[in-house]
Amino acid sequence: MDIVKVYSLVITVLLLILVFIVLFTKIFQCLQSLQIGSNFYTLRRFRDLAHLYLLRCHRFIGPLIYLDGVLQLLYIIGNMFCIFFHTTSIKNAGAWAGTLLLVNMSPLFMAIYISFLADILGISLYTVRFLHRCAGLMSSVLVLFHALTQLAGGFSLQDSRNLSAVLVCSY
Repeated sequence: MDIVKVYSLVITVLLLILVFIVLFTKIFQCLQSLQIGSNFYTLRRFRDLAHLYLLRCHRFIGPLIYLDGVLQLLYIIGNMFCIFFHTTSIKNAGAWAGTLLLVNMSPLFMAIYISFLADILGISLYTVRFLHRCAGLMSSVLVLFHALTQLAGGFSLQDSRNLSAVLVCSY
């Protein structure tokens, strides 16, 4: 199993975990309203700790929470690891970046409206926008890296794959 399939599997499992957390939270809320469940003190305490600001207000970035910064850093490190894991050349890394680009773009098209996606996953709209922005930025960087490495490695329109890629992009 190659590294991109593992990466895709991890993203799928994380999204399924979020959906199951929403379902279990709804069940626990129903049980709590019936006086059966326990209190959610630890969950509230974690939310209080997760909202410490790393950067208050900025014109282009917006408020950045420590947890957002850690998630962004892990996302970048995970993508770089997937690109450069067992690669023998920079052209091979560019080809992996093209494949990884498709995986990173798939969350961008998960729902028509991101507010609907936030409701399904049970996370705030701010978090969905943050993840959407991260995926879009990473996709832009990956497509730039892929294009530059393919051009630097010798790009010929005699190859049918290259010709079809140029025709699709020019449409």
